[in-house]
Amino acid sequence: MEDAFILLSKNGVNRHQITECLTSLHENYNKQYNNKIVIFHEEGFDDDINFINRLNVPNILYHKVTLQEPAEFLNESYDVKWPRAENSKYWSLKYSNMCSFFAHEVFQHCLDLGIKTYCRLDTDSIITGKINYNIFDDLNRRDLIYGYVIEQREFFHVVLELNNFIGEYIKKHDIKPTFYKKLLDQFGYYNYRCFYNNFELLNIEKFYTPEVKQFLSAIKQSKNIYHYRWGDAPIRTMLFSLFFEEHRIKKYVDIDYTHLPFQHKNGNCNMTFNFPGILGSL
Repeated sequence: MEDAFILLSKNGVNRHQITECLTSLHENYNKQYNNKIVIFHEEGFDDDINFINRLNVPNILYHKVTLQEPAEFLNESYDVKWPRAENSKYWSLKYSNMCSFFAHEVFQHCLDLGIKTYCRLDTDSIITGKINYNIFDDLNRRDLIYGYVIEQREFFHVVLELNNFIGEYIKKHDIKPTFYKKLLDQFGYYNYRCFYNNFELLNIEKFYTPEVKQFLSAIKQSKNIYHYRWGDAPIRTMLFSLFFEEHRIKKYVDIDYTHLPFQHKNGNCNMTFNFPGILGSL
């Protein structure tokens, strides 16, 4: 199983959304190319598995993982440092568990399953048009490492202190970044640009280098995914801007894709802060 679609699902997944996600993937791509679909899940997912199996979408595998926030964040007296629409620290931490999983945990899980290149989707992702070529072959035969569909601007309140962390990391490890300057404004601050990575193609073998592992270890040790709700999208974008050349990244303008509120069709996105590609001009 070298190529696979991957999803991370919570228990009690929205059944309408997961149905639309999996059936659109099958009808618009996988009926022809027959890739495996791996759904990562936690303990207690049995009812969801039974429902998904009744959809009769082929090639689905299930892999149990444990998502666990650092122990100190379970202390009721601990105050998380970022606002969320939900007035619940429990759900805030669960969201950060998801960010942590896709920021740094997912790669080893994939390698353990023999996955070398993955395409990530969320359980509410929808492939809205036919894809008439093998996206995994396209990425790998071009010697690309990463593919995405949409660029976006992240909310400022979920990347607090990220700019300082990256700047200090660059100095400490004497890194010569590749296109990091594209993520900075005229004053040297993060401009909030990032790949919208709930659809992403990634070649793990080419990506998961010792330098990347060291960087992700530092992210994990900082616990700032939990302190500040740093998302996996800006972390992924920052990482590529430090270690990889732009020409090894591709924006897939011909993939029609919806993850509300974003709708991407015929190379255009409905959101006004969508950008042309590889973090082009503001």
